[in-house]
Amino acid sequence: MARKELLNSATETDTETGEVFTVETVKRSSGQVVVVLDNKKKKEKYQPNENKFIKIGTASEQKKIMLSLSRRERSFLYPLLFYMDWETNLLVGDGDIGKKGKPLTWANTDLLTGFDRHTRKLIIASLEEKKVIGYIVVGGAKRGIVINPKFALRGKIPKEALKEAFDCDYDVDYEED
Repeated sequence: MARKELLNSATETDTETGEVFTVETVKRSSGQVVVVLDNKKKKEKYQPNENKFIKIGTASEQKKIMLSLSRRERSFLYPLLFYMDWETNLLVGDGDIGKKGKPLTWANTDLLTGFDRHTRKLIIASLEEKKVIGYIVVGGAKRGIVINPKFALRGKIPKEALKEAFDCDYDVDYEED
């Protein structure tokens, strides 16, 4: 969206209601359209597609999973929740940690969590066994780290590939860094 040049800006007050209005003159080309966004309406009215959130399950199954985690596992897992992609739970970079929009590596998670490589490997093995962390596998190789949607979900409905990552019959062999 291109910025338009603001030529004039003034305020006026409605004498009956006391409401203050801003009157602005904007320079635009003949084919361009100027749109006014009203932030008050967005805040007052619920807009489901614009709200990004992370759902942490609170049903008895999720509570059992959470209680089964050690303190180290919880402290490792919590920072990762902020890097989950929408409805895929794939851990992706934000530009500061990892490449923006690209899957995070385990080395990136070391920066996020503050754990060393050896401790991280122990925690990961335990989280994999408890089926809290899994992988998206493409062509027989691990291509991304995912969080089980039964534990936490960023979005409304998990993608099929995410469900398959945790319901598969076979073990994904452990990949060395």
